Amino acid sequence: MRIFILLPLLIFFVLVEGNAQKAQIDQLMLEGNQAFQQADFQTAKSKFKAIVEKEPLNKTALFNLGALELNLGNQNGGCTWLQKAYSAGDSGSFELIKTYCNGVIESEAMFSTDVDEMPKFKYKGQWEEFRIGNKINPKYTKLFQYAFRSYDELKPVRGVIMVFQDVDNSGNIHIQTDDQQLTLKQIEILQEIFETTTSYKPATYKGINRTLKDRGILVPLSF
Repeated sequence: MRIFILLPLLIFFVLVEGNAQKAQIDQLMLEGNQAFQQADFQTAKSKFKAIVEKEPLNKTALFNLGALELNLGNQNGGCTWLQKAYSAGDSGSFELIKTYCNGVIESEAMFSTDVDEMPKFKYKGQWEEFRIGNKINPKYTKLFQYAFRSYDELKPVRGVIMVFQDVDNSGNIHIQTDDQQLTLKQIEILQEIFETTTSYKPATYKGINRTLKDRGILVPLSF
């Protein structure tokens, strides 16, 4: 269950995945939710903290602690927990952080839906978006078609190879692929091509470079 700001008291249930090993956490979550519904906020807080002690990256418990502290008027404490929740992968914390924590995100990694600007690549001296609508910018894939021809090791590759790419907060490009026809050496060559063919600009939020939490952009490469 996730707790939202009480104007008035709102309860939102979140299914907690559990198995035998997580029975204690499930029970603590249930007890915390029940205590919250009964306005026993201190007991609720102790239950959610007990979850975090057992599972430090439990994003539901972290979020609930943040919302609880805000409900109790403790803005600093609430923001601290919400920052931890966001870092743990709770995208829903972002709206509360924007509203109650001056929009400051401490995590260097952010979700793509939250950044001000997505990563870009340079094409003929201009910064370009990787995507145009839901499709990869054709200018981007065009860059690599010329580069592939320079490597004999890539000549046996046929068809379309799907590559995930991401740009870190230093502007470095990283790729990964599950394509079975590529050898390790060929993947290393692709990484080199991505690194040297163009320049990259990282995502930004409030003027600060960010790494994206998402796996990255899927790029089709034709051979």
